[in-house]
Amino acid sequence: MHGMTARDRVSALCQFALEGRLPGIKIASPANTAPYVYRSLISADSLTMGILSLASLISCSEGLPRIELCVDESMDPTDVKKSFGVLNIPVHVMTAGDLDAAMGGAGEPLLRAFAKSFFWGRKTAFTFGLKENLPVLYADLDVLWFRDPWTELKLSTISTVLSGTDQHHSFDEDVLSLLTPTHRGLLDGPNPVCAGLYAVGPAFRLPAEILAYIERLLEAGTPGHFCEQTLLALTVKLVGTQYSFERLPTCPVEKSILRPSYFGNNWIAAHYAGPTRPQFWRDAWSLLKW
Repeated sequence: MHGMTARDRVSALCQFALEGRLPGIKIASPANTAPYVYRSLISADSLTMGILSLASLISCSEGLPRIELCVDESMDPTDVKKSFGVLNIPVHVMTAGDLDAAMGGAGEPLLRAFAKSFFWGRKTAFTFGLKENLPVLYADLDVLWFRDPWTELKLSTISTVLSGTDQHHSFDEDVLSLLTPTHRGLLDGPNPVCAGLYAVGPAFRLPAEILAYIERLLEAGTPGHFCEQTLLALTVKLVGTQYSFERLPTCPVEKSILRPSYFGNNWIAAHYAGPTRPQFWRDAWSLLKW
């Protein structure tokens, strides 16, 4: 605990308490279903956050979507399904191999190669490469939900892409160097797009410009860490819709150590990335009503 701030200490205590309670908690799923697919990537490190993230989704939703998780090599898919099943959260689990086979059947060789190139390329392929006939909502597992995304994000009407807003320009320099001046200019604005929370319309395909950039990246070697966020941001600027920071924030500003950050805000959901991760545990603790 040496060097930890009061904020960090409270967050660590909340995390410890939540992890201790999870095995005995039963989460009541909505009786109705919602006609969209909810997807995320999961690893051993994000399992507890994933349970809390999905619990927050279920607790504020009138209908339950089909929940699909793509697991990395750190966990066995059977163990993932069992961990969520114990808590009454129904999930479908895919491995990287399952995703690769599905994209092969869908005829997506470029996104299939992108998925194999690095972990976050898999994220792009998981959301854009399966030709889903329902809206797809993707969220990283450090996202908490406060309002029903089906109604608040109007998922029934989405035809292209919508996303949330970051406070940081977390874009990949190698990707930016490939962009035309016009495309680069689209990403220079004051409201950067975040790939931690976005939705995709049924059967939507990435624009030809984006696919061309992916092909050039793969020819150059292993893409960089924020590669998929940069490409998603450009897609949104070209053909999509961006929700304001006031509705879908990434890296939300905390209010105090003890007061939940979502109090007094009109958030649909919040993405607690990077330095705001401690706030995830404090806000998750305050939401614990199951």
